[in-house]
Amino acid sequence: MEAKELRIGNWVYPDMSYPDPVKVCSKDFINTEHLNPIPLSEKWLLKFDGNCTIMKGYPIYFLNPFNIEFYELKCLFYIGNRSVKIKHVHELQNLYYALTNQELTIKY
Repeated sequence: MEAKELRIGNWVYPDMSYPDPVKVCSKDFINTEHLNPIPLSEKWLLKFDGNCTIMKGYPIYFLNPFNIEFYELKCLFYIGNRSVKIKHVHELQNLYYALTNQELTIKY
């Protein structure tokens, strides 16, 4: 993971021995030698308040105004008729912000 991939507010694992994710709070914090990306999962989409429905046997998550589909171990973020493959939580956060100018926030 490279520092240029991260923004303040991104969620990452500080290292493989620490089980809880942390939020990047400062540019000074970004020493990527010990940071690991969080694999995007349905659990994380629900944390970001994604609404789920099943279509054609696959879960589709709605993060207004976008659709995210898990299909054969892939996560596809749909923008109109086009899709972008996403693997990690910080990638979803960055793409969502780039398209909406809003942060994805965790709903408790």
